[in-house]
Amino acid sequence: MASTTAIWVVAIACGLHLAKAAASTTTTTTTTTTLDGTENDFIWISSGTDYTLAVTTVGTGMSWGWPLSERYKVYIPQGYLWSYMAAGTSHSCGISNVGETICWGRDREGQTDIPRGYSFKQLSLGKAHTCGITDFRELLCWGSEIDNILGVPAGHEWLQVSAGTVHNCALTTLGRILCWGKQGFNRKVVPYDDQPDVLWEAVECGDRHCCGMLAEDALRILKKRQEDNVVCWGDNQHGQRNVPEKAAGRNGIEEKFVAISAGFLHTCGQTASGAVWCWGRVEQYGLNYRTPSNASMLSTAGIHACIINVDKKARCWGGNDVQQTDVPVDRATYPPSIIEWANDPLDISEEDSLVRVKRYIEGYTEPATTFQHINMGLYLPEFALADSMKLTFEHIDGPEDVYSPHVLRFYSPAWDTPKIHNLNVSAFDLSYWYDIRLGPCQNVREVESTIVNGTTKHQLVDGGAYSVKLEYQDALGHDPATHWLQRYEVSYDLVTLAPEIIFPETGFTKQALWVSYKLLEDMFADAVWITLAFTGTSPGYEKQVQDANSPYEIQLSKVVTTKGTHSFWLNLADLNQGIDLERSPYVGRVFTAGGVAGPGIGLVSGGRYDLTLRVTDKYNNQPKMIQVLGIDFVEDRATEIVQILKPTTAINNPIVLEYNITEVAYPGSLRIEFVWLRNLPQEPGMPEPLVDTQSPHVFRVEPSKEADFNSINSVNVLRLSGSNLFRNIDNEELEHPDIRIFESTGTPIYSYLQPFSEYRVIFSYEDMFGNPRSYANVTLPTNFTAPDTPSAPTLKSRTTTSIEVDWLRGYTGGSSILRYDVQLRAAPPPPTSWWNGTDAEAAAEAAALATAEVQEQTIDGQESRSTVFTRLTSSQHYVSRVRAWNKLGVSSWSEWSILRVLSACGDGQPHDAEEC
Repeated sequence: MASTTAIWVVAIACGLHLAKAAASTTTTTTTTTTLDGTENDFIWISSGTDYTLAVTTVGTGMSWGWPLSERYKVYIPQGYLWSYMAAGTSHSCGISNVGETICWGRDREGQTDIPRGYSFKQLSLGKAHTCGITDFRELLCWGSEIDNILGVPAGHEWLQVSAGTVHNCALTTLGRILCWGKQGFNRKVVPYDDQPDVLWEAVECGDRHCCGMLAEDALRILKKRQEDNVVCWGDNQHGQRNVPEKAAGRNGIEEKFVAISAGFLHTCGQTASGAVWCWGRVEQYGLNYRTPSNASMLSTAGIHACIINVDKKARCWGGNDVQQTDVPVDRATYPPSIIEWANDPLDISEEDSLVRVKRYIEGYTEPATTFQHINMGLYLPEFALADSMKLTFEHIDGPEDVYSPHVLRFYSPAWDTPKIHNLNVSAFDLSYWYDIRLGPCQNVREVESTIVNGTTKHQLVDGGAYSVKLEYQDALGHDPATHWLQRYEVSYDLVTLAPEIIFPETGFTKQALWVSYKLLEDMFADAVWITLAFTGTSPGYEKQVQDANSPYEIQLSKVVTTKGTHSFWLNLADLNQGIDLERSPYVGRVFTAGGVAGPGIGLVSGGRYDLTLRVTDKYNNQPKMIQVLGIDFVEDRATEIVQILKPTTAINNPIVLEYNITEVAYPGSLRIEFVWLRNLPQEPGMPEPLVDTQSPHVFRVEPSKEADFNSINSVNVLRLSGSNLFRNIDNEELEHPDIRIFESTGTPIYSYLQPFSEYRVIFSYEDMFGNPRSYANVTLPTNFTAPDTPSAPTLKSRTTTSIEVDWLRGYTGGSSILRYDVQLRAAPPPPTSWWNGTDAEAAAEAAALATAEVQEQTIDGQESRSTVFTRLTSSQHYVSRVRAWNKLGVSSWSEWSILRVLSACGDGQPHDAEEC
């Protein structure tokens, strides 16, 4: 149903200012069209359910038709040149001339949420979903998930996809067609699917039917004529499968189909001669019209069809209830856009379709504003007549501007092309770049300002308000079109806003200094500096020091000069390096008293320094600075010891490790070990303690568990299970989310600690400065117990004679769970149609009154979580509970739960809201 032919470029939406081709007189032989203007040339066309998208030969996008709903799908995004467009039911998509995929329109089901990181070459749109094939022949679908319509079959490479209303079919690189999505009407039953040698070249889907184009060899295998190469399947209520054959006049190689396209209840095919045939529900909407034999591209959807002929002109026919077949012609210049303040086509004036307006009504709308840097995207939707483009600033109020109006003109032909032209000039002098130090702007050919007493200035006044008009004529010389900003306020930013330093603070630091500051505006990219000036020896240092290289001037890189908060480590021992000993991405250049500083230049250990942050804003105003006095630097020559906070008395289960790392760790260096030391006396009746032959247990953690206490002001916490150290504490079938690498003796899958044993827990790591590894340890006994009580059983499934229950285990107690006991017993009849109170209350009451024999099952394995009781009585209530065993003992029984077997429903009537 949705066309797979789609490409777009600039936004010429709905043809609001364009003359329409008169409605076609639909017969089976002729059509009469009256044109008032110049026809556009097209390279792509895509029919949607009730509108049409197309791309002109210069890459601009056009749409026609005025849908009764989901109208935003016809509003093509501005500022793009297109190579491909796809029209759908509720939304539209396109691929720009630089390969960017964009979708617009309805997004309630996510159909315009394009997957990131992919480059698409073909798109197809369904009712509420989108499918696309990437440059690497991957197929992705997004949007509504109903009927598994996004469930692309795995393990294939793809050539083409066609999205139906609620199902999809796609062609693999091996020539097979696969379909998925909604069942019904045999729309997914591909003909000849049982014959592997029958291959296909294309597929197109409508609402409840699809058509495919057979490959050359398939025609030979099936003994079909060359011109009988299209086969359809699915619904045939309106003749959707009845492809015209020899009896209809299709005879000869020129009648072989070379392209097909499916509409809602019909399909059209383009032959080798350029003729178009349509079948299905065609007579009601005039789709049986035979075009001249000159089609070069075909697209149909909804109840209409369109072609591009060999002369690059578009022709549409069929249902025209919302003007979806009225191809616009060019009789006027389409309004340009100052992109930052455009809303095409909604801002085109109702009084004059040649004018786009950003209105200003005092107290109701906001004016356009700028500082002294004037940055505008000037968008031409079509080619401009040479030298016709101009931008005018006309003073309307505020401080007087006697030189107004100011008219900027641009170079031809560079600024005549249909695209966004970026203008960056200075309000101080409109003929200069935004930063006047860069000199005259090479994009501005001339500026005309009023001459007063023989002189003029191309300057917008500080505090002035202007009317701004962007104007051009199209290449055909139609009357000029304009984008008018009714109020454009200019104010000069003449003051750099002072920065705010968050860190560092006065005091002691090692060679890594944590720097954090807030910029209240964008700064000039090369004008954010940190100065470190030596003021003397740190108090209490072992000897007096001097620093002949001071002061150090550090020019920061562009990534930390924009508005906002920036934070990074500054390596004081080598200012050019980061703390990872690689070139710092935050430092541009370093200067000392002796000139440019090379690698290895840093502060003197034992020195006291004052830090100054100096910034200049992007308008090159006077710099502002802020200082932190008295930073004492002492070079770090040892890795600090980890502070072990937990455990302190025993290793319980779950094992909770809490620790502080008091300086920055080298990434991936933190190592934690459990080393078995000896057995301890066991309690009477407990199993004989065993030697831990897997010891030592060694593991490394994810970076999030190596956090520096000074950076995050919190402790690191790691939770482990004694029954399997390196697996997820809640489900040992899963990997532990915080453990990166682990190893025990023999590298067993299950690495566990022994009860009644003593272990040494060792933490070690290396700091960021290459100092030797430090060690901290604590010696503790294990204190393992019987398992925690499992959750009460819950109903997983049931029949008229069986119940399947499942449960969640608790913590293991430190030793693996060996088995579960699960009990089930029949409950007495309920006091009403159901037991009163909550499920837990009803279960407890029913269990207390139950007298029936208990059924009990033993389920082996820690991660076993379900079992089935059979041979039960239909409609009977039952109560159930569970407990867990490990080698140290048994948990308490869980609470009872109450369950019910399905009714046999012999009379056909459901009970207790159950389905029969």
